Amino acid sequence: MSNPYSPPENSSGLSDSKINNTQPVLELWNPEAAACWSLVFTPIFGSLIISKNWRRIGNVEEAAYAKNWVYISLIAVLGLIVFPFASLIGSVGQFLPIAFLLLWYFSSVKRQAKYLKNELVVYQKKGWLRPLAISSPILFAGFLLTTISIPVNLPNDLAYPGLEDKVKELVNQIIQEQFKQTTTCTDMEIERIAEGRFYGTATLNDGSKFNVNVTQMSTQILVELSPDARQLFFEKAICTTAVELVNKIRLKSLQLDPLCISVQDLEKLNETNYHAVAVMSDQTELPISIDVDGVQMFVQIVESE
Repeated sequence: MSNPYSPPENSSGLSDSKINNTQPVLELWNPEAAACWSLVFTPIFGSLIISKNWRRIGNVEEAAYAKNWVYISLIAVLGLIVFPFASLIGSVGQFLPIAFLLLWYFSSVKRQAKYLKNELVVYQKKGWLRPLAISSPILFAGFLLTTISIPVNLPNDLAYPGLEDKVKELVNQIIQEQFKQTTTCTDMEIERIAEGRFYGTATLNDGSKFNVNVTQMSTQILVELSPDARQLFFEKAICTTAVELVNKIRLKSLQLDPLCISVQDLEKLNETNYHAVAVMSDQTELPISIDVDGVQMFVQIVESE
């Protein structure tokens, strides 16, 4: 008589051994960790990791999309090395790398992290030793390359767009407001001597040239005329004032014609005295003596012997 409490007999003919239906666990790198490592190794590293993850998942299209970010990141990193973005557009340029990192993170990293979460993908986290060991020498070599590489001399209009026009505008403002001159700066040549510092050569509409020092501070541009330039405009101011004084002298003596139209050949005799030639409207010339005493100026027509 059989025992009613005994287990049922195996009528299938199969052994009692357990059948293993466990599939291999998917091994992936954590995309969020890849983003963190990319702060050091650039998004080129992170994009490669994200692309390899997609291939392991079996999504070829997403893998290709992630790989496109490898090329985009490579171009961005090379551009950051070659082109001084901070100098190009002032303080705004300092935030371009941060903006690029955020764009890459939300377009690629977050995309994969969201997929793994929504699809409930169970995976085993891969270690970082091998990818970091491969990337570290490359990063170090890139660092050496950027520190010992020969600087690229960019054309001024490319490296600092609009700087020459801005400096020319400021020079004209100084000429008009400080020296009360109608002379204008028609051409400006800028040469970079250090980060944010420039040396310029200004050309006036009368052919005169002088030097200026330019300092670029964030969004501000400071222009300082050289001592020679200040002396040039000081002498121009003397000549302009001398024209008015010569005509006043002739007006007092009822000599209305010809009028003085310019003062030329200014010659400095000492700290306060000058000799010059007054050119009249009929092209005759009168020698004059000029005495500059502080803010006052005196002109005397030198009578010819």
